Amino acid sequence: MVVVAGPSSVYVDEPGNEGITGTVTLATSHAAIHVWDKHEPAFFQFDIYSCSSFSAHEVLEHVNEFDLVSYEYMYIDRNDQMKVVEHVRS
Repeated sequence: MVVVAGPSSVYVDEPGNEGITGTVTLATSHAAIHVWDKHEPAFFQFDIYSCSSFSAHEVLEHVNEFDLVSYEYMYIDRNDQMKVVEHVRS
């Protein structure tokens, strides 16, 4: 994976939307995270688009380092047609 922009992050202090947004753009992929730190508990959304092969479980192993209270993820296959392969709520 070749980084073509970023990584970059910015803190947004707009009331009701306080938190950090970060992105990295890769030659054939991207990742973005949005964290709302004023929520109790804090809340975040993370998006990965990649041509590399990995499982949702591999991603969750890393994300669970944040001691998640709950999570929801959706795995979308965008190769031939955009289709939801897996949608899980804990």
